[in-house]
Amino acid sequence: EWSVDERWLFLGCSTTLGWGVDYTKSFVRQLDLHFDSVDVMNGGQPGWSTQQVLHNIEEFQSFAPTRVFIGLGVRDAQAASHADKDATPSPWIASLYLFKWLRHIKSTSNPQSAETIVSQKSTGIGSYRVSPDDFSTALRTLREAFPQADVVLYEFPQLSFSEAHSAVLSRSGAWRPEAFVPDDFFADDPIHLTTDGHQKLTNWFIQRLSLENQD
Repeated sequence: EWSVDERWLFLGCSTTLGWGVDYTKSFVRQLDLHFDSVDVMNGGQPGWSTQQVLHNIEEFQSFAPTRVFIGLGVRDAQAASHADKDATPSPWIASLYLFKWLRHIKSTSNPQSAETIVSQKSTGIGSYRVSPDDFSTALRTLREAFPQADVVLYEFPQLSFSEAHSAVLSRSGAWRPEAFVPDDFFADDPIHLTTDGHQKLTNWFIQRLSLENQD
C-alpha cells in the first residue's frame, strides 16, 4: 500500500484537467479514488504549455507533492505565430482555490467550447508555441523545481503529436501509454479524451503504478 503521506500532483493542460467530461470521470479523479491512501491533486490548466506552468511554479511547489506527474506537451507542440516565452504570462487560475473549484465543477458543455476557441486564437502559421529545444529545457527545469519529489514524465495520449516533442520526451525517459484510437477522443475535439478514453488512461496508470509498488 502507498503511504498515507503520499501527495501526487498531475501537471498538464485541459487534457489533464478532464475538459469535456464530468470531473468525477477524469483519469486524475479516478486515480484519487483508486489509490485511497494517496492525496491526488489535479493541476491541469486549460491552454497551458510548459511556459505557463513555469511562470506559476511557486504555486505548485506550495502543495509540497511527494510525486509529480508531468503530462505537458500537447499545447507546447501547437503551431503559433509567436513563441509562448515571448508572450505575457496568463494568471494562475483561481490561485490556491483551484482544487476546491475542481471538486465542485461538473462540465456538461460541448468540449469544443471556450477553452478550445481561446487556444485557437493563439495558433497560426509559424513555429511551435514551445520549440523542442525550449520544451526540453522546460522539462528539465520542472524536474529541478521539485527536488524532494519523484518526478515522472509521460506523453499524454494524442492521435497526432509532434515527432520532435515526442522525441524529447523519449530521451527524457518519459512513460508512454498504450496506443489510443479515434474513439477515445471527441470527434469534434480530437485532443481531448472522452469518458471512455479517461477510463482507458486510468486503467493504464493503475496497472503501471501497481506493478511498480510491488517491486
